[in-house]
Amino acid sequence: LSELILAYNKLSDLPSTITLLSALVVLDIRQNLFTKLPESLLSLPRLTTLELEANPLDGMPPEVLAAGCSAVLQLLSRQRSSRLHHNLDLSKLALQTIPPDVLNMGALQELSLSDNLLTTLPPSLPYTLSALT
Repeated sequence: LSELILAYNKLSDLPSTITLLSALVVLDIRQNLFTKLPESLLSLPRLTTLELEANPLDGMPPEVLAAGCSAVLQLLSRQRSSRLHHNLDLSKLALQTIPPDVLNMGALQELSLSDNLLTTLPPSLPYTLSALT
């Protein structure tokens, strides 16, 4: 299966078995109820098109969504890695704001936001990310 269209449903998650669709190139989950994207998407090696419009996604910056599948998967991958290594590299993602999920990562020790489009930092940053070195 190379294309899976699940648009215009009421889905809020995908089964972990989605990873078995290793030939999947297109996944269309527009107009559903996803608030978070499952990390299982990172296990789809051929996925190049990910349609996400009109989902109530929390923490996914609109500029990353607008940049397309590669940027979305890159952000997911970096966030997953940060949980293991306590550092998060969000450089070169054209971010205009810091994703809200980042401010809840209290164990982060390193955060790179270089080469983005940030104009301000949230005042809560030193309080919520107090473990930064």
